[in-house]
Amino acid sequence: MEEPMRKKVRGFVGLVNNGNTCFMNVIIQILANTPTLKDFFLGSDLEKSDNEENTNKNGGEITMEFARTVMGLWSDECEPFQPYRLKDIVSEKATQFISNRQHDAQEFLSYLLNMLHEDLQTKPSYHTPNGYLTDKKAAEASLHRSTSLIADQFQIKIRSELVCLTCKEVSVTFDDPTKFISVPIPQPKSYISLTFFPKRSEVSRRLPVQVCRP
Repeated sequence: MEEPMRKKVRGFVGLVNNGNTCFMNVIIQILANTPTLKDFFLGSDLEKSDNEENTNKNGGEITMEFARTVMGLWSDECEPFQPYRLKDIVSEKATQFISNRQHDAQEFLSYLLNMLHEDLQTKPSYHTPNGYLTDKKAAEASLHRSTSLIADQFQIKIRSELVCLTCKEVSVTFDDPTKFISVPIPQPKSYISLTFFPKRSEVSRRLPVQVCRP
């Protein structure tokens, strides 16, 4: 009896884990399933596109290999994709990732996005004096001075507002562009009771103490 043919569906290809490279694989899967990035890398011929306005290219190796990885993940093959070459290229340029040990996923994401941005940007990077902008239009202009698909999708500017309690004057500043915002993770709280023995006293007291339990 012949084995029934499996229907090939795109987008269900996994990644081979080389040692403890799950930190890298999870980031690749997230970016490869971001619709705008996926459509760009599946529909662009990066080898033929050469942007003369880009003066910050790092050789394009990481971007080319990332594009090949995205294509592999979105192929109709049934075998998992091996991102060994991407890992090797990243390790050559960023020695903190040279081993196959576990690394920080956000650090890898930050590095990969920066490399993709440098290869894909159409204008040189721009840095504002002292890292601050005091005008909304200037902030918007700064964002567009270094244009790339990565900047359009991931880059933000944080607006800070300070109000004087005396004169009520409002001061607004814009920080340098960033791709990440750190937010606290709330922890469940519980109350426990401890027996407290004050120094030089024979009388003990029970004190309710609030603790954060992971």
